[in-house]
Amino acid sequence: MTNAEIIKGCRHHRPEAQKALYDTYAHRLMGICVRYARDREEAKDIFQEAFMKIFKHIHQIRKIQSLEGWLKRVTINVAITYCNKHKVWQQFISDEHLDDQGEVKDYLRVVNSLTSEDLLMLLEQLPYNYRTVFNLYVIEEYTHKEIAQALSISVSNSKMLLMRAKQKLMQLFNQIIENDRYEQKTGS
Repeated sequence: MTNAEIIKGCRHHRPEAQKALYDTYAHRLMGICVRYARDREEAKDIFQEAFMKIFKHIHQIRKIQSLEGWLKRVTINVAITYCNKHKVWQQFISDEHLDDQGEVKDYLRVVNSLTSEDLLMLLEQLPYNYRTVFNLYVIEEYTHKEIAQALSISVSNSKMLLMRAKQKLMQLFNQIIENDRYEQKTGS
């Protein structure tokens, strides 16, 4: 089915079109949900809410070419709404979770050397607030102002959470390097 046929069929609540939409985009949209969720079960909840909203509002899409972008935006918005609804942003992480490493200047070099699986594994280890702001800023290319508005936090809080996410990612990556060096030394 083409995107035009999928959209038309979904607008008329045809199960075969809904299945085609789901089969075509479920994997990519679940990837978004996983990036914003604290765990797999929460990701499934966000995913289900996103698809319910997608099917309910499919009539709002205007351009067939923008289907995937619209689906992603709906999913991201559902994830943000989920964060706000569950008061995630009122649960701040204390500084004790970070070693004082100073400003992290070369985190992009580190991130770019990782496979997508490695990066997802590292992102899942970030505290929830850090991970969400990192995803929105680095992956989804939101501005700090947009993040602040979406999450009901201040712009400076968004910047601070991003900086701490970068520091924590560098810390996690350094642990991987140290473990690798140890294994090479001991022959494990």
